[in-house]
Amino acid sequence: MYKMVFEVKGIHKRYNNKTILHNISFEIPESNITVILGKNGAGKTTLIKLMLGMISADIGDILYKGENLLDIGHSYYQNVSAVLESVDNVYPFLTGRQNIEYFIGLSKQSINYMNDSIQGLIDEFDLRDAIDEPVGGYSRGMLQKLSLIISLMTNVEVLFLDEPTLGLDFQSSKQLCQKIKQLSTEQHKTIILTSHQAEIIELLADYVIVIDEGEVVYKGDYQNFLQQVPHSQEFEAVIEGEVIHQELQCRIEKGKSYVKRNSIDELTALLAKYNLMSHLIKIEKLSPTVEETLDYFYSQGGAHHEVI
Repeated sequence: MYKMVFEVKGIHKRYNNKTILHNISFEIPESNITVILGKNGAGKTTLIKLMLGMISADIGDILYKGENLLDIGHSYYQNVSAVLESVDNVYPFLTGRQNIEYFIGLSKQSINYMNDSIQGLIDEFDLRDAIDEPVGGYSRGMLQKLSLIISLMTNVEVLFLDEPTLGLDFQSSKQLCQKIKQLSTEQHKTIILTSHQAEIIELLADYVIVIDEGEVVYKGDYQNFLQQVPHSQEFEAVIEGEVIHQELQCRIEKGKSYVKRNSIDELTALLAKYNLMSHLIKIEKLSPTVEETLDYFYSQGGAHHEVI
């Protein structure tokens, strides 16, 4: 059973007479990676801004460790940090080093720029050669890296990341995901992120909240999330060699053939028909992909699911 660090209760938010979030309620588990999913415009960034206290809800409450955000005050920001995709997270006229030093000052924590952790992050994200240059000349990926360094440099309990891999190349994205996983598993930080990239979700998600048309349509464990799609399980046979046959519809990759069917009986009968059982390496039961599972929830028209 999860220990919950955030409780969101009946949140309602409107902009310009348009409802963005309608009666949103959920909890965020402590020391886990929670991924908030939804289409563009579903209200994910608005929700994060509400949880950061940047904007106020029209109706409802948000509790952090049982205390209403409205009652905590400025001390809340000694416990949380964020990188938001929709806002400028750093100052372009300052160098990378000056940005870090400025945000250290705001944090009021007893660290300095030469802290080993900060220097390690600069090297990990390959910003050493540019750290004394104005960040107005940085690429989008470099800006994202600097913002992440600033968010990670203080010992906060909760980290909000809005599309954290946006603008990053493959290697930097991989490094960041490793760092996020490490923060959760080794330092037991609570991490709340949004992402549209299936591979990032698959790699990082412990817990999932799905928002569609301003409402929560799923909240619960990630593995349970993938199991909610009815009649979606497929079985895949891996066969040695390249099998070319129209009925089999094989996917061929690196000298192996892959055949999928909806039942194991159908699959084994097909392999026997074409004398392929002797070449069979294994048969695996496949789960739906993240995209397939999200499509299922979006097609339900607001049906709500909760698996804690």
